[in-house]
Amino acid sequence: MRPDVRAARPSEAEAVLETICAAFDLDVDAARPIFYADPYYDLSHKRVLALPNVGIVSCLTVVPTLLRIGGIAVPAAGVAGVATHPAFQRQGFAATLLAATLPALWEELGYPLSFLHPISAPFYRRLGWEMASSILPWSAVPSSLPRYAESDFVRPATSSDWPAIAALHTELTHSATGTCLRDSRRWQLVRMDVPGREAFVYEDAAGMSGYVVWERGETLGVMEMLGRTAPARRGLASFLARQPEPVVHWASSAAHLGAFGFSSANKRPEPDIMVRPVSLQGILEALHTAHFGPILAENAASLTFLVTDGLCPENARPLRVTPTGVELGSATDRSWLRADIQTLGPLLMGFRLPSEAQGSGLLTTDSPETLMLADRLLPLRSPYVAPLDQS
Repeated sequence: MRPDVRAARPSEAEAVLETICAAFDLDVDAARPIFYADPYYDLSHKRVLALPNVGIVSCLTVVPTLLRIGGIAVPAAGVAGVATHPAFQRQGFAATLLAATLPALWEELGYPLSFLHPISAPFYRRLGWEMASSILPWSAVPSSLPRYAESDFVRPATSSDWPAIAALHTELTHSATGTCLRDSRRWQLVRMDVPGREAFVYEDAAGMSGYVVWERGETLGVMEMLGRTAPARRGLASFLARQPEPVVHWASSAAHLGAFGFSSANKRPEPDIMVRPVSLQGILEALHTAHFGPILAENAASLTFLVTDGLCPENARPLRVTPTGVELGSATDRSWLRADIQTLGPLLMGFRLPSEAQGSGLLTTDSPETLMLADRLLPLRSPYVAPLDQS
């Protein structure tokens, strides 16, 4: 049976829902209103694998976003809800669906980069995704946290606060790699009525300058916390100390934890998000003007990427990055970097340096000078994707 991989058709919406519910053991009637109320609901972004005389057996959802890399917003496809009906699992259908979807992400939908939060990293690694961000886990007993008078300025968020919260998020994360530019649909998801989810803002005489979103359960899980000023950060941190849960957890970036005075000295970063370039030319062009062009012009240099990619053949073309743009290169170019697509994703995100990849045997260049240039073009950026941008 030759599978048909494509966008879902209007008549197949219920079949997609039923496949998801069967795969994740969800009640269809309970899930139906959530499925159709999703602000990102778009059948062109529901990709399916259908078998003749059977119908849909596997599906996934593409979540559109703009992912910042060093302050540049790159169109990126979040891959979520990869599901196969239990009767057809362990037959390779999910892998077939993903492999066939990859070219369509660029050719049909226009996303040069894809990212996902993996349940099984080895499964996605076989298809070219690789870890490209990390988080630091932090936890504390609320009563052990410092208490400041500024916690009196923290109050529940109201509907009128959300425009200011959105503006503050943009202000404080505009240059942070891994940050997603949140449109109205993303903020609608943040505000969704999730059991235990609450939002609070810090507001003093100078105005609103901080917020926290958490989810209550047996423990208190901080989803996101940002503060523009030191009083706002003290107030929010101290507000955690007043909560009744036995433990508060926050998995975030080292920068965010440090800004609130939370020590992560005894914690190791944990891998979090995997990325995969879909169109190498597309992402190189997106990063060129701000990142590549000035450095190459300064050094009167160019760099040719020689990449192997078994699923997206267009990425195997030599691509020469020059001071003025990205053009078709040649395997005989003098200044080159050679790697597979799986290695390149973390380099483009700034999760590791080209010289580190070379030291691990994952990358080669024609000369030490080219490797030094590659390190300048693809510097470390400490990428972090917030939990509220992963669903």
